[in-house]
Amino acid sequence: MSEIALIGAGGFAHEVLEIAKLNHFKVNDYYAFDDHDEFPLTHRGYLDELIANRHNYLGVSVAFGAVNGKQIKIRAKIIKKLTENGINFISLISPYAVISSGVKIASGAIIAHNVTISVKAVLGNNVILNSAAVIGHDAIIGNNSIISPMVFVGGNCVIAENNLIGAQAGIMQGVQIGHSCSVGMGTSVLRNLKPETTILPNLFKKMKAK
Repeated sequence: MSEIALIGAGGFAHEVLEIAKLNHFKVNDYYAFDDHDEFPLTHRGYLDELIANRHNYLGVSVAFGAVNGKQIKIRAKIIKKLTENGINFISLISPYAVISSGVKIASGAIIAHNVTISVKAVLGNNVILNSAAVIGHDAIIGNNSIISPMVFVGGNCVIAENNLIGAQAGIMQGVQIGHSCSVGMGTSVLRNLKPETTILPNLFKKMKAK
């Protein structure tokens, strides 16, 4: 069986669908809270229906991301529920990504086009590495963390679970980021972050202060 299902039907799901097809998976069905007429698959319901139909698929891909910490928590709850009900998560890796030797990728990871992962990096379950992200050597990305487009993560960094790293952010080599943090778009992270920290770029802070 090579058929998988997607969870979600937004813009990111279109990207995930393309990667799945490039990996020669059969994809006919998606599961989402609402039916999206513009999405080119068949809507089969939502989580309860997916759990009931799970034996029809090799596995599923969580094909939606997050733009804030609240959505990351929702994503984590959905993954937890599906895991508890025996859902198998499929990792989808773009053939246009560069994966170096010794990289470890757990189940459910999504690695988009033009991503570069250096040697001995480790990716947790259901991680998203979006377009053109760069992950340095020996870096660790925790479960359900989302690395947005064009992010740079330096070597030996540790990014714990349920983090959101905004587009074009830079994480300096060796920095450790605790769980459930949000790093704003374009932010340079030069020091360790405690769990549940939100950090924004200096330019945004100055604009907000005016």
